[in-house]
Parts: sequence; structure tokens; C-alpha cells
Amino acid sequence: MARYALVIGIADYLSPSLPRLSKATNDAEAIAQILEQYGDFQSVQRLPQRWNKDK
Repeated sequence: MARYALVIGIADYLSPSLPRLSKATNDAEAIAQILEQYGDFQSVQRLPQRWNKDK
């Protein structure tokens, strides 16, 4: 059976009461790379799809 992963890294929220999460996108990308390397997943998708290393 094929395995699929969806990794979500959201740093900005619409609510002014929630601060920006400075490490969320970097952490999500690190998890996605680990899953691709060691997780035996057929596909690892990221949301948002374009990773911005500066955020």
C-alpha cells in the first residue's frame, strides 16, 4: 500500500492576537525532508507548496 504525507507549515495567521511563528516553515520543511529520506513515502506534499527559507 502506498504511503502519502502532507506537511503543513503556516507561520502567519489572520488573527492579530496570534503572533507570527518564526520557525514553523523551517520546521515543516525539515520534517518533509526527513519523511522523503527515511519515511518510505511515495509522495510528500508541502503546504504552502513553495517553501520560503527567509521566513
